Parts: sequence; C-alpha cells; structure tokens
Amino acid sequence: MNGTRWDQVNWQMDGVDNNDLWWNIPSVNQGGVSGIAGIILPTDAIDQFSVQTQAAPENGRSAGGNVDLALKAGGNDFHGTVYDYHRNEAFAAKSPFVTSKKRNRNYNYGFSLGGPILKDRVFFFTTFEKQRFSIGLPGEGTEPSTAYQNAALNVLNNCVNPPACTTHYGTYAPVSPSPISTKLLATLWPTSILAGPPQPPTTAAPSQSLASAITASRSSITRSTTKTTFRSTGLSARETVGSGRWIGSCSPGVADPVYYEVAPIHVQNYAIALNTVFTPRLTNQLLLGVNYFKQKFNDANNSFDVSNCCGLNLAPNFSANGVTGAPRIIIGPLSGGGFDQTGLTPPKGRQDITGHITDAVSYTFGKHQVRFGGEYRRVQVDEFYHEGALGELVFNGTQGPWLV
Repeated sequence: MNGTRWDQVNWQMDGVDNNDLWWNIPSVNQGGVSGIAGIILPTDAIDQFSVQTQAAPENGRSAGGNVDLALKAGGNDFHGTVYDYHRNEAFAAKSPFVTSKKRNRNYNYGFSLGGPILKDRVFFFTTFEKQRFSIGLPGEGTEPSTAYQNAALNVLNNCVNPPACTTHYGTYAPVSPSPISTKLLATLWPTSILAGPPQPPTTAAPSQSLASAITASRSSITRSTTKTTFRSTGLSARETVGSGRWIGSCSPGVADPVYYEVAPIHVQNYAIALNTVFTPRLTNQLLLGVNYFKQKFNDANNSFDVSNCCGLNLAPNFSANGVTGAPRIIIGPLSGGGFDQTGLTPPKGRQDITGHITDAVSYTFGKHQVRFGGEYRRVQVDEFYHEGALGELVFNGTQGPWLV
C-alpha cells in the first residue's frame, strides 16, 4: 500500500488496534508458519471493510495506510447462518506425480446469530467459526537407524590394521563408543523410526507431514442505545477471542514427527465505544480498546532433559526454569545430506498487549467539519527467543581419534 512494506500498515477492528507489535502485522488472521493463519476471523462477523491509503490523524500510525473492519451488530429481527464446508482427498483425482493419493483435508464450519435483547434498545450478535485441515506431503528422511549404529560400532570395535582403520583423515586405533552418545541415540530418536536399513532413506514421512490443527475464533457484539429529546447515545461492547495450533515439518525432508514444529497461538481483542450526539452539529466518540497476542514455538516433543537422562550438561539450569527440549544434533555435513536432525525448533515466543483510550470530537458548520481529539496508548512486549540456548553438536568427521 502506497509502495510501503508489508509491516507498515495499521490494522484495526472497529477502530481498535489489531497489530502484533513484534512484527507490526495483524494479530487476527496473521499468516503464521508456512503462511497458515493461526487465528481466523469468522467471515460472517464482517459488516464493512475499509482501506485508507491516506488515513485520518486518529488512525494514521503507519506510513502505508489504514485497514479497518467494522463488525456486525444485531437488530430488531433475528437473523443467523449455519455453514459447513468439507474437502477430502477421497473426492479428488490422484496427482500424476505421486503413486497414491495424499491426505488433503479441509473442514470449515460455523454459525452466526443476531437479534434483540430489548427491542429498539439492546441487541446482540455472536458468531463462531472453526477450521481444521491437514496436508500430506510426500517425503523421505534418513535416520541413524539401529542398523546404521551397528555398522558404525563394527568399524570402531573391529579396527585391527589398515585399511579397516584408515579414513581419508588418517589411521586410528579401536575406539569405545561414548556412553553419552549411546544414551542420546536411544532417547532423542524414537525406536519406532530407527528400524530402517543402513542406507538412505531409512523412513518415509508420515501422511500428515504438514498439518494445521484446530484454528477457531469467535466474535460477539452487544450494542445498547438510549435516546432523549436533546441527546442520542449509543454504547457498544465487543470481544473477539481466538486460539489455534499449527504443527508441521519446518525443514524439508524431516520425517521424524517428534521434531515437527508446534506453534500454538492465542489472540483476544476488546472494544467499548460510546458515541454521543450532543446537537446536530456536535458529536463525540470515546473508544476503549485492548489487543492481546501470544504465540509460542517448540518441537512437537520438547520434554527432553538431556542433563538428567543422558548426562549432557549443556544448560543444567534451564530445566529448573521450565525450558526443556533436545539440543540441535547434526550428524553429517553442515550443508545437508546427513541424518535427520534433532532440536530443530528451540523454545521461543512472544506476548504483546496494547491498550488505548481514544476520544474524538466533531463539529460541523456549513459545508465544513472540524475534528479533533487525543489518545493515550500503552504497549508491552515480552519475548523469549532461546536460539541455540539448548546447545548444538556437530558430528561431521572433522574431529575424531584419527586426528590424534
């Protein structure tokens, strides 16, 4: 918009801030991991949609412009919708590029209902939408299978004379396996995935190598209106709450679901607006808004405590503070082509809260209008990004007994 970047647009709902302050992108309907929206705003909640390339002063916080959603409210009559959408690979043709159909499912359903609580005075509107889909991507991976481990142990233990003891790095004597490595191999890789042969690939990716779990949102609006002979006042209150969870392979070819990335997300947005007409010329709007955004990232299984289970004391104090998980272990060249890695998603996440009070007064005279006001805004961002904090171990052959 206006030639600016994707993070230079101000996003609002009913005039309330809808920005994730960490990236300055939308909270609700934010494109998360692999572009999948972790939270969806129910389609039937939207009444109007406006895009301002040159926003007014009260919402011009970003250079790119302003996008605002006006959400629905109830009226004197009851209205509602119910909908359900299903997609399943059973109803689709097989792709010519694969040997069998892959999982491809999308379930999207919801409802909306609005009407009067007190006719001409108090109304309500509520809506709910839920989406769950999974996509199966064909892929294969190579794991340090039991057969691979036995082949390696055979080389280490049965080295008697060259050329059996010679590598391109040099000659070495028999070597005993590391007890820590033995424990790590038995703990960080599940036994169910270590049954392959000692040549790649050892396993195929599960049918749900990319899957989005439940994403759900609900939006409810309540509006009350009172009138007198000299003044008209409208009061509205609205909440939007959503939660979702994404799980999938964040690295190509990773077949072990233990190290898929999991990204739960939770968003809340609240608005209270008081609109007052003092005279046909003088009006005032008072708006109170709060936006809350929270998202975390972890391995699918982040319960490992390697200092207790395996004797690998990389960060012994982390588990006491609730930070656990597998270290990143790379077996093979750094450029790729080795075994599937562990600890691909270190613990990380963020939480931000924005609250604001905005007031705007409008006065009309003749063909002109004067509008002025002010805003108090408070923002808090808490983040934790433990990149590399659980340690990184690389086994690529550049170090070993043959170099001694």
